Amino acid sequence: MIKFDDAIEQNLPVENIPAGSFVKRNEKAKRAYVRESYCQSAKRYVLTAWDDANFHLYVKKGTVLFSGFEF
Repeated sequence: MIKFDDAIEQNLPVENIPAGSFVKRNEKAKRAYVRESYCQSAKRYVLTAWDDANFHLYVKKGTVLFSGFEF
């Protein structure tokens, strides 16, 4: 497993990002998400928009997300 450091901006697969971390789909994305737990029924990881708790995004294992940024 890759060591996670909040101070360094990096692109990591979703499974290597700790739950509760802020992520974006790419470096230029406007919306930030919180990486939640793995949903076994959907077989995907759950991302919740940080500004709207009712907006969820499901991504497959191996999806590369941008993390370690400040906003």
